[in-house]
Amino acid sequence: MTWLDAVLLKVYLGATDHIHGESASDWLLQRAKAAGLRGATVTQGSLGFGPDGVLRRAALFHFAQNLPVIVELVDEAAAIDSFLSGVTPELPASTLITTQHVQTLQRTP
Repeated sequence: MTWLDAVLLKVYLGATDHIHGESASDWLLQRAKAAGLRGATVTQGSLGFGPDGVLRRAALFHFAQNLPVIVELVDEAAAIDSFLSGVTPELPASTLITTQHVQTLQRTP
């Protein structure tokens, strides 16, 4: 087993955010896969708020809620930097982006 340095990129979106007619999280995930990033996960939250300070929560009978969505991507720093430079101009202005240095475990068979 070997630990490798990597970067965890988190992109905070709203469920109703769209880019070029598709959901922003789907669009971002497709770009990450096309870029060959190591891994990606999309998680939808049930409660949260954004830069506008409006608290959003899941509720029955509300179908168009702008619930929080987090897209997490992991790869080497250079790959994340390159990916970010290509997608950032397309993301909604309210998008929050964070990075964190992490280590990934590479297992040898």
